Formats: sequence, C-alpha cells, structure tokens
Amino acid sequence: MHRSPALTYTVPQHIIDEAAGWLMRTSEGELAQAELQQLSTWRAQSPEHERAWQAAMELQLLMSSVPTSLGKTVLGRPRTDRRTLLKSIAAISVTLPAAGLAYRHWPDLTADLHTAIGEHREVA
Repeated sequence: MHRSPALTYTVPQHIIDEAAGWLMRTSEGELAQAELQQLSTWRAQSPEHERAWQAAMELQLLMSSVPTSLGKTVLGRPRTDRRTLLKSIAAISVTLPAAGLAYRHWPDLTADLHTAIGEHREVA
C-alpha cells in the first residue's frame, strides 16, 4: 500500500482534531470567504497544520471512493455503546476466573473425603 508523505509524520492529536473540525465544516457546504481565510491562516500556522490538512484531504478522497451501498451497510449497523461493552468486559473478567477455580476445585467440592497428593488412606 502506498503511504503518502502527509500520513507518515506524527502530528499532535489536537492538530488532528482541528483538521477534522475543518474537514467537517468544508464537507457541510461551501465556506464563506471569512471561513476560507481562517482555514488558510490555520494551515499556515505550522508544517504540522498543513500535514494534518493534507492527510484530511487524502482521507476525504479515500472515503469518497467507498461505494455508497457499502458505506450505508457499515454505518447502518447497530452500535454497541460503551457502557454495554464495559459491562460485558466486567462480566467476563469475573466469570472466567470463577469458572476456572470451580473447574480446578470441583473434585474437592464434591468429595466426602480428601487426601494429600501422594497420600494413601484406607477408610472403612
């Protein structure tokens, strides 16, 4: 896969977030002249700003090549919210160790008599 120079540099997260905000604004419709000037000023602030903007433009181009039917299928899937996911992880983190302990100690829990490892005992 070919990686563009705009995507190979590390850009601080806050700049990426700002670029995403500008990308959203431009995708909502045509920007007013004042907004275009603000975007231009933002891009000129530093090389990181320009790299983030170029990466955003490449992402937009890449996303525009996704067939509409596929995009609707993927985006239309029901999402699992964070709370449900955390509850599931908590339940699994409690259930698995409990099941492991029960499996390991099941003979001890159900036996009437116990001996140590290697011990022989006769019971009448």
